[in-house]
Amino acid sequence: MARVVLVTGRRFRHLWMIELACRSLGGAVVGGLVQAPAPPRTPGGDRWSRVKRSAKRALLQVGIRTPVYLDLTPADRHLWMEHGEPRLCWQEWCGKQVHVTTDPNDEAAIAWLERIAPDLVLVFGGKILSARWFEQPRLGAMNLHYGLTSGYRGSESVVWAAYQRNWSGIGATIHYLDAGIDTGPVISHVPVDLRPGDNLDALTARVYWAGMNELVRLADRSINEDQRLAVQEVARDRAHFYPSGRCTYDIRRIADRHVRQRANGGRDHNGRYDESIEQRGDPAGLQAWSESLAAQPVGRDRLPAGVYIFLYHDLCPAHERSWQRRAEISTDPGNFRKHLRYLADNGQWVSPACAYARLARNDVDSPLFVLTFDDGFASVYHHAREIVSELGIEPMLFLNGATLAEGHVHYRVLAAILAAEDRADTLVETIRASAPRRLARRPPRPATVGRWLKQHYDRTWTDRLAISAYRRHHDRLPTSLYLDHV
Repeated sequence: MARVVLVTGRRFRHLWMIELACRSLGGAVVGGLVQAPAPPRTPGGDRWSRVKRSAKRALLQVGIRTPVYLDLTPADRHLWMEHGEPRLCWQEWCGKQVHVTTDPNDEAAIAWLERIAPDLVLVFGGKILSARWFEQPRLGAMNLHYGLTSGYRGSESVVWAAYQRNWSGIGATIHYLDAGIDTGPVISHVPVDLRPGDNLDALTARVYWAGMNELVRLADRSINEDQRLAVQEVARDRAHFYPSGRCTYDIRRIADRHVRQRANGGRDHNGRYDESIEQRGDPAGLQAWSESLAAQPVGRDRLPAGVYIFLYHDLCPAHERSWQRRAEISTDPGNFRKHLRYLADNGQWVSPACAYARLARNDVDSPLFVLTFDDGFASVYHHAREIVSELGIEPMLFLNGATLAEGHVHYRVLAAILAAEDRADTLVETIRASAPRRLARRPPRPATVGRWLKQHYDRTWTDRLAISAYRRHHDRLPTSLYLDHV
């Protein structure tokens, strides 16, 4: 019989994956690798588990249903409410060969893989795996990606599809791993439709569930046929990779609002409204309505109507940056030009006054972009003026009056310049001498003095202290970094 290894995490959905695989594949599952700092706490015979179960029974007596697992994400909670808890406990699964590590590609994990020698690897969650994981097993390594790789790659594909109102782009993909991120040969796509009353977390939970069951089904088929499964030809011309860091709280909030609107018969992006769906809760009408919206061409870069304000600080090429931390507030002028042109292709640049006027009369039916610059760096004049004039953009520029009067420069700029000159110890000495007593007792190290000042910022002494330290080595503040006229 083929030997199967699971590679997964420690969250509730991952435990359900272990349950489904062990239930359907039986003795074929010989072990697994869990990407976590420690095994998860799950129901078992230990004292902590007994306490949790006793608490759960007590709550049930007063009509409150709770999970035994205490670290449920919102999507995992929906998974629990719909499907309950997995019966296979962690302690039972530990009877198999289980390796727990935070790095699946370190020497110990690779040695474990070679020792167990699986024929098939099933992957759901965790870090990107090295080539050894998908080249060594003769039946390959199947991965569950909760998104349709024809349009969305990355860990938040459901969120981005909902954010862009691409309802035909929501689902799960089962594919073989390769060296790329969600770029392997596709075995199966599992579309997931909206249901009345859905929100983003409920939709994500159904994508998890559909994907896990499809992964186990395909693994069982591969084992029975003792060969790799046929793959599909998938057009990837519109596929895009969305790093998890780009998925902000606001993106998730807007995506959730879009899902709720669709699932509850709210207004669409054109302002149309179907009262019969909301009033009668007609599932068939909702399905037809959703399908008609999904049939409309929706680009991956489509944004909902609204005013978007883009804020830049410094525009400085890398070779002109006089201190290392300037990169944190700087944008390369070439990249800046690309940003503006890209946005111009997906919306309309307007002046701040125009955006305000259109908002005031509720006349925003498309994405409107406003460009602003903070702090008044001189590099804006040298590098941005030509670019914004070329594209016909009217930006807004914020200036600091104290800086224009050559009496003030932001304390973090001064700290960064001192650090670049290997003079951060001067700033530390000034903190010892001039900072409030409660803070001077534990001054920062020179390598972290800028971060320390930010954490303990006080308008009564922080800027004054940084200016004092800077003037110990320089006659004037570096006001040449900023505009001296408007």
